[in-house]
Amino acid sequence: MDDVLFVSCECEFFTRELEECKHIWASIRAASARGFLPNRPLALLIDADDVEDIAASQLAPRQVIRAPWERFFDALGPPAIVPRRREVPEEIAYFIVPITRPPSLTLHIRGRSRKKNGEWGKWKALSIRLDELDLLSPFDAESLALLHPRAYNYLVETTISISSTTAAWWVERLARSGKLFLENGAPHPGPFPAPRGEGARSAGEERTALGWDDGPPFTFRVAINSMEDHYRITGTLARGEETLPLSAVTAIVGGILIRDGFASRFDDGGHATWLHALRAGGPVKVPHADADRFREVLLHAPVGNIALPEELGWELVNTEPHPHFSLQHDAWGAEMHGELSFAYDEWRVSSRSTESQASIGRKLIRRNVAAEQALKARLGALPVIAAWDGYRIRLSQLEEVVRPLTTEGWSIEIDNAPVRVSEELDVEISSGIDWFDLNVSASFGEMRVALPELLAAAESNRSLLRLADGSFGVVPAAWSDSLAPVLELGRREGNALRFRPAQALLIDALLQSKPTADAGFADLRNRIASLAPEPRQEPPTLTAELRPYQRAGLGWLHFLRATSLGGCLADDMGLGKTVQTLALLESIRAEGGKRPSLVVAPRSLLFNWAAEAARFAPELRVLEHHGPERKLVESFDDCDIVLTTYATMRLDVAHLAATEFEYVILDEAQAIKNASSQVAKASRLLRGRHRLALSGTPIENHLGELWSLFEFLNPGLLGSSRSFQRTFAGKNTQPERREALARALRPLILRRTKEQVAPELPERTEQTLYCELEGKQKRQYDELRDHYREALLGRVRTAGMNNARMQILEALLRLRQAACHPALIDPQADDSSAKTDLLLEELREVLDSGHRALVFSQFTSFLAIVRRALDAERIPYLYLDGRTRDRQALVDAFQSPNGPPLFLISLKAGGLGLNLTNADYIFLLDPWWNPAVEAQAIDRAHRIGRTRPVVAYRLIARDTVEEKIVELQARKRELAESILSEDNSVLRKLEVEDLELLLS
Repeated sequence: MDDVLFVSCECEFFTRELEECKHIWASIRAASARGFLPNRPLALLIDADDVEDIAASQLAPRQVIRAPWERFFDALGPPAIVPRRREVPEEIAYFIVPITRPPSLTLHIRGRSRKKNGEWGKWKALSIRLDELDLLSPFDAESLALLHPRAYNYLVETTISISSTTAAWWVERLARSGKLFLENGAPHPGPFPAPRGEGARSAGEERTALGWDDGPPFTFRVAINSMEDHYRITGTLARGEETLPLSAVTAIVGGILIRDGFASRFDDGGHATWLHALRAGGPVKVPHADADRFREVLLHAPVGNIALPEELGWELVNTEPHPHFSLQHDAWGAEMHGELSFAYDEWRVSSRSTESQASIGRKLIRRNVAAEQALKARLGALPVIAAWDGYRIRLSQLEEVVRPLTTEGWSIEIDNAPVRVSEELDVEISSGIDWFDLNVSASFGEMRVALPELLAAAESNRSLLRLADGSFGVVPAAWSDSLAPVLELGRREGNALRFRPAQALLIDALLQSKPTADAGFADLRNRIASLAPEPRQEPPTLTAELRPYQRAGLGWLHFLRATSLGGCLADDMGLGKTVQTLALLESIRAEGGKRPSLVVAPRSLLFNWAAEAARFAPELRVLEHHGPERKLVESFDDCDIVLTTYATMRLDVAHLAATEFEYVILDEAQAIKNASSQVAKASRLLRGRHRLALSGTPIENHLGELWSLFEFLNPGLLGSSRSFQRTFAGKNTQPERREALARALRPLILRRTKEQVAPELPERTEQTLYCELEGKQKRQYDELRDHYREALLGRVRTAGMNNARMQILEALLRLRQAACHPALIDPQADDSSAKTDLLLEELREVLDSGHRALVFSQFTSFLAIVRRALDAERIPYLYLDGRTRDRQALVDAFQSPNGPPLFLISLKAGGLGLNLTNADYIFLLDPWWNPAVEAQAIDRAHRIGRTRPVVAYRLIARDTVEEKIVELQARKRELAESILSEDNSVLRKLEVEDLELLLS
């Protein structure tokens, strides 16, 4: 038997008649012949008592190998087996199954036939295939086809559910045909018993079908009436003047009412639930004593359009929802869980509740869905995350949520405690002998929080304070922002912060809340405000007539003197900072001042100071303290000005610090920009009643240089270097802090540009001249660029910019030199280059026209190459670099009408302190990272006293790092004009993308 494939047929479908089984068997054999079943002999097992056995001869093994012509006939399929036309029921009827709450109309379909003796047999479940409907009467065939729109089942279903939408149509159709009956009991599978009840008879007898009532539909009414000691709930059916008690109804199904052997249309009036409940439970009685409970139950019952006794009704309350937002700390601590609810008078309901109304006493409160949706939308507009169980809020964003909602009247709770919000800090300043204290507090309603708690919250970056009454206070982020710099600058002293007097201006600027100040601090603040600088006439002993802006500068210097504050005169190059300072010192001498003043300047400028002092203030006694042959005198009482260099000051700081000078003045004060340098440290050891800095570029590279300058001018004003860096010079410093710093320092920095104060200066034109690298120089540059690009970019991406900075600087230096001249890289290269050729061409034209010119380069080796070219063409010139001693002699020679018309100058050595107003043209041979340095070089000629226009040329080699530097300057130049040039150094902010640009 293992080689035989058995096909088992056990379902009712196969056990009906032998002919059907044979038909299925023929289909199985055809499938086997086509290869859809395994290649085995077939056997059909049929489990039925009334089905005869199938002869074993019918079981034939499947042929494996067949001829092509046999496969052709196989493709035609087996011959159709025409089943024997069997007998069908002579009569078919449709029975309604009545149930208490029918979702739809349920019909049982049955058939019966007469026996041989002429009597009717029993009603049996209809057993007929869909393809046999044509054996039935046209009405039944059509009805069964409509009830089976999809012929996916082989047999007609005997239990049909009809939707309430078409139930009335079917009942009317079947009732008018006389084939509709009512069956008692619930539907169940298998053969159905004969219906009983109205019109039913014993088995085999005739039945009376349900008739159809063509009248208008019945309607259902519910009444709640107050009787003597109870309320009575009843339901009636009505049609015009006709009423019908529910007890007279046989069945109600699918919008159809059945009574007295007829089916009628029916409308439940929207009270279907009342109808079925009253039919099942009969009239309901509620004692008057249960009236309150009864009213509460009716609130949740479908009572619309049902008249109620007056005492059972409600007073409808229409009110706007008041939002409540309750927050709870979660276990992780980074977020809070929020729950939104609404208050309607005394009723509070969750936003997620499905309740639509509530009653309180006789008041009926209904929810305002539209208003609630608007409040939810308002919450959604804030940084609140909607979750399945409510809302989530990050602690860092708590204030952004709580503050606006509290302002709009929302009730906010945290951990079941109320939340309070304070609008601003209460700040008080009290003065001491040489200090002042800052006391800060905040009010949260009636609760007051002192400075220590506020500082603790600010230091730990907490947004919540637990108040004394158990409530929570939300600390505004703005407080932390405003307190942070104050914390950095001050020193804790009990419940206050203590500051130096010099810090008054900065603290006043940082605390924009207008603190309440005592008389001492207010006097200092008012003194600074009332002593606003006024122009001051130069002393009569000064042999120069100051310009209006210089008199304003002299007034500002006297203002600093009156307030005992140090300041920086930051006028543009060439506006006469030296003569304004000499006017100040001369006025002090003329007024009887006895103390000497110390002026520290670069060595190259000492001659200028001595010469201009002799020229403009000849009565000032000047002592030059520098050089290897200087003498360490015990006292400087015999002079009014001591001139020294930064190098000498560093070496002799112990000796110089022994004298308390009237003024300590630093010229070109950017020399102390590096706070950790020996020069900067030595300058802070000098003693002077007043301090002054002179610099056209007090900030060259970064804001930290400003701290070094003001630590000299007003020690302690900007706090420690570290705190200043964190507070004002950090990468992510808020603009508001920079603005506060600018406001505080504005009285201490006087900055005027030439365009502002000297409109009479002639025009200054700046142009860029491009040259193209060619031949060997081009190949050399490209090879060098490709080498550094391959070597550097990979290292930078893996190790970072900081770890490759030295290699980057070297690469950029070499590329800049290669763009200038091949000999700067390879000393054996010839003396020709694109840039020198262009320079010589331009110089010939300028000099032949009778003009004078300056040539600047930061590479002295490049200037040496230019010198050889000039010598070869016998062009006279002057030369100055860091090794030049007698600078003034060279300046005088160039300024002389008969002197050489060309001056070659090292950018670093000659970029300041030179007055070369006779030059008409300026050539910058190579671009520098800091544009301010180039501007200083141009200012050598474009100065006060100049009468002719100045033209400045930048020589740039195309498609080289020089062109990229110019592009990068334009992209990176960020000027904080409120403080000065906060950071205009391209090189300092170099990033990977910038390096890729430079090496492209």
